[in-house]
Amino acid sequence: FFLTVLGVEVGYAMGANAKDVKESQNYFIPILMPQLLFAGFLIPFNQIPDYFVWIYHISFLQYAMSGAIINEFEDYTFEDCQPTGSQADNCTLACYETGDQLLGDLNLESSYKGRNIIILIGFIVAFVPITYIQVWRAITKGAANV
Repeated sequence: FFLTVLGVEVGYAMGANAKDVKESQNYFIPILMPQLLFAGFLIPFNQIPDYFVWIYHISFLQYAMSGAIINEFEDYTFEDCQPTGSQADNCTLACYETGDQLLGDLNLESSYKGRNIIILIGFIVAFVPITYIQVWRAITKGAANV
């Protein structure tokens, strides 16, 4: 829900500054691509270069996806990944017995779920006035040209 609200707010703010759809798309790529790349899922957190870690910490995608993953896998037990004997020697995939092991591998903790919700609400509260101002400017600028 929070990710949807943030997406709409960012979409309105970017779209309000654009003359047409093509220009609006040009605004989205520099905003969303770093968030996608450095949210800790395409490039794992421990492989993000130190000079890009700040993008990880300001990425609202990271907080939304981390919260969803924590919600899904905390206190979960995997039953389908228990190779034994020669299968264990030939297994190249990471095999987790519990969701907590997976969360640990992703540098996430169950306690981050509440923190992530609060941070997402903070992003929403911060973006509402920005979006309002951008849309208001676009409307008044458009009304003046009519």
